[in-house]
Amino acid sequence: APASVAIFTRVLDGFSVLTVMLVVQHLQAASRLAQARLDRQSWLSGLISALARARDEDTLFAQLASLVEPLTPSFGWVFWLKDAASDEFRAVRWSGLGPGERPVLTFNPTLAMDPTEPIVINGPLPGTATGVTTLMQPVLLDGALAALITIGAGNGAFDAPARGLVRTVAEEMAVALSRLQALDAQRNRRV
Repeated sequence: APASVAIFTRVLDGFSVLTVMLVVQHLQAASRLAQARLDRQSWLSGLISALARARDEDTLFAQLASLVEPLTPSFGWVFWLKDAASDEFRAVRWSGLGPGERPVLTFNPTLAMDPTEPIVINGPLPGTATGVTTLMQPVLLDGALAALITIGAGNGAFDAPARGLVRTVAEEMAVALSRLQALDAQRNRRV
């Protein structure tokens, strides 16, 4: 009987150690996830703050380009404005492109039937060699297409969290553009 008690005690000790190890691993994983969420929220508050300080479109797009590159170093980003007189988009700022690369000056993309939906296409960013696939995220102002964000990256880069991040950037960009349009209208009324 004492031998079976010793074996049972060792098995119970082993089970206890294994349970503690699993709990520690679970807590570490939860901690990493919480840190990633905190980092994303911190970045988002920095984005909103930076865009709120922008007083013109050049500053707005410079802020966007400088903030997205460190967050997604393997992505190439291009920010486009829609020409009011046509369906063409004009590249206004970019980030994360290869040395010496620039996007085409203008292009006329084919977008989804629903203008709020992003599209993933095979191929690099327009006019560059950046990315195997490209995500095109429309930016709407008052329900009308006003701008576009294109992101070039590797295969499988546009998972749900990446798309959520891009959608958030597009939404904040729309808010900032709307605010800038209101400021411009206010300036024009004074003149």
